[in-house]
Amino acid sequence: MRSKIIWVAVSALAACGGSAGPGGTPQNRCTVILSGALSGSFNCSTAAFGSWSSSANQSTLGFGVNGTASTPAVGVGLFFAGPMHTGTYKSTDAGANGAVSATSNSSSSQTWTAAAGSSSQGSYTMILTDLGSSVALGSGLAYPGVHGTFDATLPAAASTGALGTVTLHAVF
Repeated sequence: MRSKIIWVAVSALAACGGSAGPGGTPQNRCTVILSGALSGSFNCSTAAFGSWSSSANQSTLGFGVNGTASTPAVGVGLFFAGPMHTGTYKSTDAGANGAVSATSNSSSSQTWTAAAGSSSQGSYTMILTDLGSSVALGSGLAYPGVHGTFDATLPAAASTGALGTVTLHAVF
């Protein structure tokens, strides 16, 4: 269930920024590399997209890989206090909230998750190296060209049949 919620959040973030270019190709290149209980290298189907809400004083960032019968689904949806800026963000930071999940494929419930906030498990570190150009969006800013790296350790989620740990590395 958590992975579906994350994917909805990631999809909503991407929809705000129009992350696809001609032919549906993401403008902001993004690659996810998994190792451990799941492995392989995958191009993101939802390119990294960031935003900041001045009214909530909260930033968000999301990206993901659509799962198929032979491809894992990966969703990253992060929320953190304050305006978006270059630098390092960790799951242990004050105000960190959100999750990353990997599901073995579209017909499986086996899920590995790292989360920050009310139900913390695993860990993640994101390094934003470039925000790209910002675009006014309601009461805040959108960052459709954000760049950086994301690393996470995802333990098996309870009651999903998953075993072991997945290590995720993404470049966007």
